[in-house]
Amino acid sequence: MLRPDISTSNKNLVEPPIDLFVSRLNAQLSCYASWGPDPGTTYVDVFSIIWETIFSVFSPFSLIAHCLHKIVGVEAEGIMIVPFGLPSHAQVVHLIVDVPRTLPQQLIMTMLKMPGKEHEFRPFIKTMFLMVCRLSGNPLKCREILRGLGT
Repeated sequence: MLRPDISTSNKNLVEPPIDLFVSRLNAQLSCYASWGPDPGTTYVDVFSIIWETIFSVFSPFSLIAHCLHKIVGVEAEGIMIVPFGLPSHAQVVHLIVDVPRTLPQQLIMTMLKMPGKEHEFRPFIKTMFLMVCRLSGNPLKCREILRGLGT
């Protein structure tokens, strides 16, 4: 789940009923879905469940395209953290329903620490930009934001 202090404008967004892509080590809700086996998980495979209409996701980067497909498939709406510049970036732009925010570099470094290796960082992290985006799989909501921006 996303850290509580990370959000875009919280208009019409309530706390999601389930944590997605977490484990017992970082879950913030008692009901959570892990990517793989985990002793405390409610659901083992995030993609095998029906996502709620409101979600928050900070998925592994390699699964972002799968998450976007799921969002569109169930017309879910919520917040997702995505790296700027990945091939899936173009797909993200088409699902945005609010102005995205860029996270401060210091926050990114705290979010991407490895358990047990808190002082080690991969070199790419220092130049990475993460965006907090409010997304919707509902095409009508996506058109609304584009119309509001005058495009």
